[in-house]
Amino acid sequence: MTNQNIVDVMNDLFKTDPNAIDAILCNRVPVNQKRLDHPTAMCSCKNEQCDFPTIGLLGILNAIASVDDGVIKACYDSDSYCLTHFELA
Repeated sequence: MTNQNIVDVMNDLFKTDPNAIDAILCNRVPVNQKRLDHPTAMCSCKNEQCDFPTIGLLGILNAIASVDDGVIKACYDSDSYCLTHFELA
């Protein structure tokens, strides 16, 4: 499956049930230092000290995807901060 296929699937899932996909995307779980230091599966931190690193669905999808084909990005409306679609960055 190409990164574009993953984006297409995510956009189709979002179109059919945007609330569910948004809720799944917002769900994040804590990770340990080994996960944070590993080169795959993008994690995020709440501050510069990275006191509480987490990972979500998009980080896992990007670990599965080929980096050469671009990063899968969730796009949000700048006014409402609502999820609007997915694309390759």
